[in-house]
Amino acid sequence: MKSKSLSRGYMLAVTICVLLLSGLAVTNVYPLTYPTLVISAILLFIPVIEYIMTHGLKMKVVTLLLFLMFLPPFFRDIYNYKYSISVMAFMAVALIITKAIPFEQFGNIYIRVILGIALISLVGYGIVNYTSIQLPFISMDSVKEGVSYRIGFIYNYLPYQKDRNCGAFWEPGLFATHLVAAYLLTLKCSPPKATVYKAIYLLTILTTKSSAGYCLMILCLILEMTLRLCSGISKKQTIISFVLILVILLVALFVSSNEEIMSTILLGSGSGGGTAQIFSKLKLENVFRSQRGNAVSFWMTQFVENPLIGRGFVGITEQYIWDTCTNFMFLGGCGILGATYTYCWIKGLSMIGNINASSKLIIFGMVFIILNKEPHAKMLLTWMILFYLIANNEIVNET
Repeated sequence: MKSKSLSRGYMLAVTICVLLLSGLAVTNVYPLTYPTLVISAILLFIPVIEYIMTHGLKMKVVTLLLFLMFLPPFFRDIYNYKYSISVMAFMAVALIITKAIPFEQFGNIYIRVILGIALISLVGYGIVNYTSIQLPFISMDSVKEGVSYRIGFIYNYLPYQKDRNCGAFWEPGLFATHLVAAYLLTLKCSPPKATVYKAIYLLTILTTKSSAGYCLMILCLILEMTLRLCSGISKKQTIISFVLILVILLVALFVSSNEEIMSTILLGSGSGGGTAQIFSKLKLENVFRSQRGNAVSFWMTQFVENPLIGRGFVGITEQYIWDTCTNFMFLGGCGILGATYTYCWIKGLSMIGNINASSKLIIFGMVFIILNKEPHAKMLLTWMILFYLIANNEIVNET
């Protein structure tokens, strides 16, 4: 089976598997965790084996360094093997998929799958928050955190934050990340009716009430404006379009987060908070005091104390989300070799062709925010995008 002849149906199945291993809620709750992982492994088996049989396991030096950066933790403590091997497994599968499936083919399927999830989530979000209709959700608890979910498979919600749209994912912020990724890939793939795609992504991001999601949404609009300016569209037309979109979004944001206004239109309430509460997380003092801020401080301290071989990943008892700041975690956990991860992102993004330096800087800022707000070490999609970038293939060379 040649990679370019992969059927659309099979590509859809592969994309769903990638999402299953990139934060879908069904992989995070009992008793669905292991069955979904087994199904994903079976569906991913074909392109993995096909590529290995056809091409072997060749890789670039920089890719090899990504795998080698997990050697130092073994010198620190042999019990680091569980975490290290699990991350390397994600890396290996991602690397092979990117070799077997062209970027353009995967990107076009991915943006359509996320569009479908977004549309269904908007319907579910409206029903759950603004009607008395009881949908057939299943109550389940997460594997690690003990968080209660209402699982609808394509649309899920958290009972204590039902006014924050999770889509099919384990939390609203991660859903916002996928929506942003889909928006960026839409800019690259340019599907028919791309404007409709982007409008739905932005509208859905509003319903997540994610602080970082809102910040990334604004950066998406700024990025598109800079790209338009570079593509020859008049400066006046670009600015007018950008201002109009921004005004509409700000009005929608104000209306959707103002309980008094919403109560006069629709019935519904939750604990996602209004604009002030959402954006309060972005204040510098709140960022530094947050769980993620504490995690960054923790890993930087570990790197300073153990710059050569790092601290490793076992025996961490601190009460905050230590694995969400991915760049800093690899640096503190793997030592100086952990910087390879950040270097690969910088190198890969810098090689994107036909866009100016300011656009690349905006993209890097967005990627850096995303990588350090969720545990991307074990997200298949993140590794795939990185390998597509450093492979110097379609994502880099095509306009």
